[in-house]
Amino acid sequence: MDNQKYKSICDELDLLIDWGVRISDAITKQDILLDRDRFGDQIFTKLLCHAITLRRIIPTGLIPEQKGQSELWDLSSVCAIARALVESFDALFYVAIDDIDDRERDFRIALWRLHSEERRLRKLELIQSKLPEVTAIRNNIKELRNKVTEHQYYSELDKGKTKKIENGEAPVFYLSHSERNERASINHDYYNSCIMFLSAYVHTFPFSVNQLMVFKAGDEDSLHLMSMPIQYAMGFLAKSIEGMHKIFSDRLPNMPIDVTEKCAIWREILKVGLANSD
Repeated sequence: MDNQKYKSICDELDLLIDWGVRISDAITKQDILLDRDRFGDQIFTKLLCHAITLRRIIPTGLIPEQKGQSELWDLSSVCAIARALVESFDALFYVAIDDIDDRERDFRIALWRLHSEERRLRKLELIQSKLPEVTAIRNNIKELRNKVTEHQYYSELDKGKTKKIENGEAPVFYLSHSERNERASINHDYYNSCIMFLSAYVHTFPFSVNQLMVFKAGDEDSLHLMSMPIQYAMGFLAKSIEGMHKIFSDRLPNMPIDVTEKCAIWREILKVGLANSD
C-alpha cells in the first residue's frame, strides 16, 4: 500500500468522525426520555470517542525522514482501540438499533441492568467493601432479577442462561454472537476475522509478535498492516452512524451524500464479507 492510498483511508475516517460528531452534538441538545434512546446515545458517544482517539494516534504514513520528525507507529494500541469500537457497536445494536418490539427491548435492558449491578456488587465484594450502598445494590439486584425471571421472554432462554441468572451471573446478551450478527446483517465470518486480527495484538499472541518483529515504520507492508484496524473500525463506525439515523430519524439533519455513499459501501462489505464483495 502506498502513502496516497493510506492517506485516503485516513481521510475517509475523518469524514465519518466529523458526521458522528454532528450526530452527537444534535442529540445532546435534545431531551432524551426513552431508555432505548438514552442507552443509544451513551454507547454511541463511547464508540465515537474510540474513533476520535484512534484517529489521533494513527501515524501520518510518512517515514520519519520524510516527515521531518519521528512519530509513534503503535499498531497494538490501534488494534486495542479498534476492537473496543467494534464491541461498542455490538452493544449499541443489541440495546438500541435492533428492530424489536418494546417488550423484547424492555427485557434486554432489564437483563443489561442486572448484569451491570451484579458486576458492581462483585467488584465491591472482591475488595470487601463496607460501604452502606452494598445493601441497596443487593436489593436492586433482587428486584431486577425478579423482573427478568418474571418477564415473558425469560421462558425463551436456554437452560444455560437461566441457570446463570439464577446463580447471580446474568449474561450481558441472551442472543449468541452469530445470532446478533445475523440480525445486524453482518457476515459472521467477516466479524470473526476482524476480531481475530485485532485480538492478536490486544492479547500479544505469537502471531502479532512475529509480525511486529518485521514491522518497519513507513514501508508499504507496514502501511497496509496499519490500515487494517483502521478499516475494520470504519466499517462499524459507518454502521453505527446509519443506526443512529434510524433511532433519531426525526432529530438529525439529512446525511450528506458523501457520508451516505461511504456508509452504503461499508454496509455491503459487512453484509457479504470481503470474500464475496466485488
